[in-house]
Amino acid sequence: MPPRIMRFDDYVVMGWANGLGETREIRRSPAEGVFDWRLSMATVTGPAPFSPFDGVTRTLAVVAGGALDLTVDGVVSRLEVGGPAFEFSGGSPAHATPVGEPVLDLNLMVRGRLSGSIHPVQGRVAPGDGISFLVSLDTSMKTPYGELGLLDAVEVHRTFDCAGSGYLVRIAG
Repeated sequence: MPPRIMRFDDYVVMGWANGLGETREIRRSPAEGVFDWRLSMATVTGPAPFSPFDGVTRTLAVVAGGALDLTVDGVVSRLEVGGPAFEFSGGSPAHATPVGEPVLDLNLMVRGRLSGSIHPVQGRVAPGDGISFLVSLDTSMKTPYGELGLLDAVEVHRTFDCAGSGYLVRIAG
């Protein structure tokens, strides 16, 4: 049975741990309780601190909107749509400031022995060891699993070529 396409409009919406915004949960493991890993998207409408997650490694990329100035441990990095992701300790002081307009970010959090990554992808999509997801940055992306709309996701089980751009998320360990 092919993997189920996860539609942006169906992601579970919940409040941030610090109460200052909302996130859309794409997938997590386990489904209940303390997660080992979690993939989500969050809207950043104004300057906001990140909720601390000690023992968690976070990887963040921008999927829509303007740029995001991410300050971690006092160092500012600018993230842009389709650009490289940024990895940091969930226990580090972190603050996000959207530049010009609100931002939607893609956030991977992994705990313990797990590792994770988010990479921009165009053309060839190749899963890694463990579990992999493709998140579309296009309004229409054809995959062997079906057509993805903007910000839809699908679990990837094999290498394939596709037209369009997105992010490949890998979780291993």
